[in-house]
Amino acid sequence: MNCCPCVQLSNRRSGTGCLNWSGALYHAFRSKESAERAEAGLRMVEPFLEREPNYPQARDYAAKLHGNRALSLYQAGDRVKTMEEWQECTQISGQPVPGDEVVTPAIDMVHDGKIEQGPDQARKVKSARGLSDAACYDLGWLYALCALKSRNDPGLPDSRKDALVKSYIAESLNWLKRAEQLGFSKDPQHREHAPGDPDLEILKDRAEFRQLIEPPRPSPESTSNGSGPETGRGSATFPIIQPTEFRHSNPVYAH
Repeated sequence: MNCCPCVQLSNRRSGTGCLNWSGALYHAFRSKESAERAEAGLRMVEPFLEREPNYPQARDYAAKLHGNRALSLYQAGDRVKTMEEWQECTQISGQPVPGDEVVTPAIDMVHDGKIEQGPDQARKVKSARGLSDAACYDLGWLYALCALKSRNDPGLPDSRKDALVKSYIAESLNWLKRAEQLGFSKDPQHREHAPGDPDLEILKDRAEFRQLIEPPRPSPESTSNGSGPETGRGSATFPIIQPTEFRHSNPVYAH
């Protein structure tokens, strides 16, 4: 009977060793070596997965190795391969990757002129349950940037441009509202940053956007009797959902 390589081998050449080394190298900003070490671990684990595709520990190690490799590639500046690794991670784990890990490279792609690729990447996380307030804000940021870049794109026909810009703005405001309802704007630093963010320039003249970044005003109930509606993250419309997605915001280490 064959054993999973990450169980059978326990030295540094095993999947466990490669996972730990890739994380350590990432934190040392040795991104190329970190990605190579994660790839070495995948070369050990993936042949076993071809024979035993449902072996849980092998799938777990493969997903984590792909996640470590994605972080290292992003650190190295390779946005395209970063997205490919996160896609592999999602397919193996069966769970969505944390929103910010996908949206941040997508924002970089839009800055690089790959406007249509941004929304393509956003679709991978939009339906995920338990998105944080920061992930919702980043999605709003992404769509606002797409609207701005599309408006300023001389190669985009006016007949298509107007509809596209309106669609991106609507998506942006929707996600910014969700972020606000989850408590993002309660942090004064967040409210102070948004008005000066050039990526959000296309929203600055819109009343909906100004309402989102204005300091919260006390309700009549709170000013009259010292009590008011219960505060906190979440609302009746967008309740806080315990996140169940694959968490990989930092390199994973085996224990």
